[in-house]
Amino acid sequence: MEKTACARCLVLSLLGLGVANPAMANGYHAVIESSSPVSHIQPSEAHDRTGYSRSAAGGLGDSRRIVQPEFQDYVRSAPSALAAWYARQADPSLGAAHEVSLALDLSSDLTAAQRNALGTYGPWLTSDGLSGNAQQLIRAIQNAYVHGLDADSYFLPQILRTVDTLTHLDKPDTQADHLAHSVHLPDTDTLRNDLSALMSRAFMRLATHLGQGVVDARATQRELYRDVPRVEAVSLLESVSLGHVSAAGALDSVTPKHADYQRLTWRMRDLLTERSSGIERIVIHGLDELSTGSSDDEVMEVRFRLVETGDLPLNTVMSTVFDDTLHVAVKQFQQRHGLRTSGIIDRSTRNALNLTIDEEIAAVALSLERWRWMPRELGDKHLYVNIPDYRVVFRDTGQTRLSMVAVVGAVEHQTPSFSREMTYLEFNPTWTVPANITNAELIPLERRQPGYLVSRQFDFFKRVDNSLVSVAAADITEAD
Repeated sequence: MEKTACARCLVLSLLGLGVANPAMANGYHAVIESSSPVSHIQPSEAHDRTGYSRSAAGGLGDSRRIVQPEFQDYVRSAPSALAAWYARQADPSLGAAHEVSLALDLSSDLTAAQRNALGTYGPWLTSDGLSGNAQQLIRAIQNAYVHGLDADSYFLPQILRTVDTLTHLDKPDTQADHLAHSVHLPDTDTLRNDLSALMSRAFMRLATHLGQGVVDARATQRELYRDVPRVEAVSLLESVSLGHVSAAGALDSVTPKHADYQRLTWRMRDLLTERSSGIERIVIHGLDELSTGSSDDEVMEVRFRLVETGDLPLNTVMSTVFDDTLHVAVKQFQQRHGLRTSGIIDRSTRNALNLTIDEEIAAVALSLERWRWMPRELGDKHLYVNIPDYRVVFRDTGQTRLSMVAVVGAVEHQTPSFSREMTYLEFNPTWTVPANITNAELIPLERRQPGYLVSRQFDFFKRVDNSLVSVAAADITEAD
């Protein structure tokens, strides 16, 4: 049996919070900052710089945050690598030295080369305190939220508390001696060495997560037929130690440079700014569809919500009538969120408008992770299929030249994910139905609905002497 099918060319599956730069002086004391993102959020200029896929924006259940318990509950049910990413390594009641040793002991996820590098490369400390590379690393960890990552996963609390402890130990007074004895701290040199090793591990982990993702892409997609990014964390650490590159430069070199990834980090910054403000989003009530000409109090709620999203200006005239201006704004919102651009408030659009801040933060975080699985170079001219968004896009030198709806496989028949150079394009190709699909799906369907295959323009063939010979549908018997 053969059937006309769509051409498939290139399929790439797709699936943040800025910090104020601290004034870091010489010595240890200048780096003490809270790891909480709220105090470091910088205001954003716009609220419409999105880039996450429709599937990421919905259907996430309780996977709602970067910092709140609901998101940790979600990742604990995910693959073990992601669960380990959020595991807490420290017991604050045991003191800084114990926290450092505990973090260093958790080396089951390190390669032998990485374990050796912990004690070999140490570009983090000088005789005066923290080096410039150490300050850059701490800032990068504090800024991990902009990438949808948890700063605590890179030992930020342990690092800052150990720095604070070293600050007290370096003071030539009896109070420091008392502190050391009271928590059984080792001598300063030992603690410095442990801190250096801890920062090396934090650097390698952050570089790996930024460069190739927290979760192994191959563990999440059984139909993955493309290379995934790989980070040589030990080599990066060695380059920083030898002065070939700064810590900030090394981390930047492995971070995705795609425009969509950058837009997602901007969106994450906006969302965290919004959450820190404490302002609650407008909720759109009701279940009826709204379109041009509708008149309802719910239309007013839609207007207020679209002002919040930036799709309507602040000086919008508020009215209960659904006019052309609102129609255009709704289409703009739908386009940015991967929805059908109908200009109608249907169920999917209402759900997207009613996403909570934490749900949207989780959606953006997951989209950022998917982008970290992507090839770093897509080429000036490329096609990609955003599988969750059901859309194929052609881009030329950064500009979208074509965007159209694509047909993708259902959950039980996942579309393969691959990246290849396209040398030709065939329109309306035939598709020979595999025997397993014929036997398991099409034949039972034809028995339930006689004439179904003909109505769907299937052609029938039989094999004669290793050749396919066309058979008229009328000649097909139940025995066949």
